[in-house]
Amino acid sequence: MINKNVLNELRQTFKQNRVIKFNNLIPRNIMDLIKKECHEALDNHGHFKDFTMNYSTRKLSVVSGQDITALKYPTLYNFAISEEVADAFRFITDNTKLKYGIQPNLFPCHINYQNSPTFHHGWHLDDAGYKLVITTLWQPGSNEKGGQVGLITNFVPDHMLLKPVKQRLLVPNSDLEIQKEASQNTEDVCNYNVNKKHIQVIDYQEDDCYFMEGRRSMHCVYPLTNNTRRVTACFSFDDVHDGSNYQESADLLYQEGDLKI
Repeated sequence: MINKNVLNELRQTFKQNRVIKFNNLIPRNIMDLIKKECHEALDNHGHFKDFTMNYSTRKLSVVSGQDITALKYPTLYNFAISEEVADAFRFITDNTKLKYGIQPNLFPCHINYQNSPTFHHGWHLDDAGYKLVITTLWQPGSNEKGGQVGLITNFVPDHMLLKPVKQRLLVPNSDLEIQKEASQNTEDVCNYNVNKKHIQVIDYQEDDCYFMEGRRSMHCVYPLTNNTRRVTACFSFDDVHDGSNYQESADLLYQEGDLKI
């Protein structure tokens, strides 16, 4: 399933940047099935969320992993549990403890969908150790200026990495040069004025994938500016396997119903 010829290059890039973007690891036939099942699941189970949690706003449609069953969506399910896929990311991360995540709302994957101006997924930290995001649809409207992925790959220092998300948010990495006052050189990231030079902005096309350390990397999807359609299938991987790394975030975002927190 996996194109092993590109693994060494991806491993080196991840070691340097703590994030990789690629479109040549997953075979075309598997990618087409992932896209097909992802869009079917969105049609059948998508529900809208608009709320604030941990200083950050979310405005998008989602599908919970609990709706993505092996019977209805076998490609998504089998991709998530594939040892070949897990082995590839163990090699890339040099982390032999990595396995697919089993949090019910995130397993086998969850799906995010933005399709209107202002739709976004605000700055946040994941509970999952690692996240693979596959762009299954990207149809930018005329002059679309938003929708990129923002990343601060070193937001959480090593000694805080296994702490609950609310504690990780309180102790950002001292290298980030957080400013007391906002300026044209800073961006508001969960109430911190972070120097923009620490923020990576990832552009992408349909079929592009990116892989990152979810617990360490502060990340967002910037608001759309047009009627762009953006769909992503998100697969979680963990190196903690007793569920202790998960708090309420996944349940609040992916359970049915709208809420304000």
